[in-house]
Amino acid sequence: GRWGHSCELTIDSPRLWWPRGYGGQPLYEVAVEVLVNGEVRDREVKQIGFRDVVMAKPLDFVINGRPVKLWGALSAPIQGITHCWDNEKSNLLLDMLENCNMNAQRVWGGCDRYDDAFYREADKRGILVWQEFFHDYGMFPDTPDYRELCRKEAEYQVKRLKHHPSILLWCGGNECFMGAEFELPGESYIGGEIFLEDYRNVCGTLDPDRYYHINSPSGGSYSNDPLEGDTHSYTNTWYVPGADYPVFIAEEIRTSPPAVKSFVRYMGEERAWPAGYSGMITRKDQYPWPDTWTERTTTFGWRKIPPIEQFYDSDDLESAVYKFGAAHGLYLRKIIENNRRGKPSASPEGERITKGHFVCRWNDPWPVIYGSMIDYYFEPYIPYYAVKRAYEPVLLSFDVNNFIHLWVVNDSPEDVGGTLFIKLFNPTANGFAGEMTRKVAVPRGESKLIANLNEFNQFSREYILYACLVDGTGKVVARTNDFVDIEKHLKFPEARLNMEINGNYLMLTTDRFARSIELGGSDEGDEFGWLFEDNYFDLLPGEEKRIRIWGRHTKGIISAKPYYSPFVTKVSFNL
Repeated sequence: GRWGHSCELTIDSPRLWWPRGYGGQPLYEVAVEVLVNGEVRDREVKQIGFRDVVMAKPLDFVINGRPVKLWGALSAPIQGITHCWDNEKSNLLLDMLENCNMNAQRVWGGCDRYDDAFYREADKRGILVWQEFFHDYGMFPDTPDYRELCRKEAEYQVKRLKHHPSILLWCGGNECFMGAEFELPGESYIGGEIFLEDYRNVCGTLDPDRYYHINSPSGGSYSNDPLEGDTHSYTNTWYVPGADYPVFIAEEIRTSPPAVKSFVRYMGEERAWPAGYSGMITRKDQYPWPDTWTERTTTFGWRKIPPIEQFYDSDDLESAVYKFGAAHGLYLRKIIENNRRGKPSASPEGERITKGHFVCRWNDPWPVIYGSMIDYYFEPYIPYYAVKRAYEPVLLSFDVNNFIHLWVVNDSPEDVGGTLFIKLFNPTANGFAGEMTRKVAVPRGESKLIANLNEFNQFSREYILYACLVDGTGKVVARTNDFVDIEKHLKFPEARLNMEINGNYLMLTTDRFARSIELGGSDEGDEFGWLFEDNYFDLLPGEEKRIRIWGRHTKGIISAKPYYSPFVTKVSFNL
């Protein structure tokens, strides 16, 4: 028969579990044994962590008394062909998530169950998990039998996962109400009781201390209202009022292909760049790329392209892939920096509006052209590294509009301060054309407008904006560079790089401004599996860039090339 026993264990002054970047992740082991006549017949062991989570406002979380903003990604199935779990690949994705300065991951409602090992790793690493039940886009049956199946599944998931400190919240599913509103405006929603009643009751009964979010997105006067709740950002295909400063972006997507080596691997050179294709986009063209690309996209990917009009027209595969990838990276960088500033430069006082941001998608379960940061072969491209830099805990951000403003955003666990150097770099003269300095102090959790650039008066649009924050010891805490014109209007010098290897680190310098330096490797012809701490970055003369080499290779040839330069620099690597 059945029997039960309840008890309460008291732990004095437990060590607190913190999200990544805010502190450690101490875990406690809880063991339960069933004894029959003194003999252990069954034993269950789980690890738990102690943390206090309060949602002060919608999706505005305070953890252990400290405000924590969520910077992360929406994950897809690791393997879309077999749907088999691969723990090694899952851990690699988490390594890449940490390298990308993220502290959160959204387990998408269109996904499948993630293995227990994923949540154990999230606990160890301090990754906050936005966990959805498995519903995606649109309405669902409202029959008693279907609702009962959903309820049982939800009970299973909550019981399975609720002991993990990494689980931040439960969510009913992905785009269920929004999808119905978009496809059938004005129609009554079918199956809403699953989310509004059944899942709410399951979570409230089995895990009452965690927040339950009805659906993503939800909140406000309509499901995707950015002014309340969370929003999914498709602002290049939809008009969304108030999208500049949303409360929370739970999904941010634009489409671009992977790096050339991955693209050619699954498309073949002939289909990647068909013979006779000019690269032009005219009014007669249905798609912004070759028709062969459309066969490899998903979910109307051609409608979700980034601002490719800001980049040079493409006349071959390499330039086309760069155009889409660089535009994708630019878009994400600008929107994330804007969200992290959290308020307009015209009114910089007050609270930061945006509480978090998730890029979509994190990984490709299939070899496709869509919005992922990491392709099917686990190769990151320009968007990944643009997001990494935009998610830096201490961020310098130029807001280039009617006036140019410079912000410092501090999402590190400590207050930051030092001297901020703001400079104009003339790429033609290969030197700085102006400089200003500011003493700054930015408390943790705040964004602060530091200066406008008015004292530079008017200057050439070819000039490059540069800023770096140096602390009292002379250490560079943060740096950034930006343009005041679109890339298509700029001419970049043919930079030559100097590159050396020190252990598993690369050291790079340049003689002229180097735009989008691509690092690659080859181990007896194998170009896959090379990973670098940073990639596709800009470099100015006088700077030294230090980059950790990681991935599966311990030897080979590493190359570095600025996109607009013909000069390739190579070094031998042997750990």
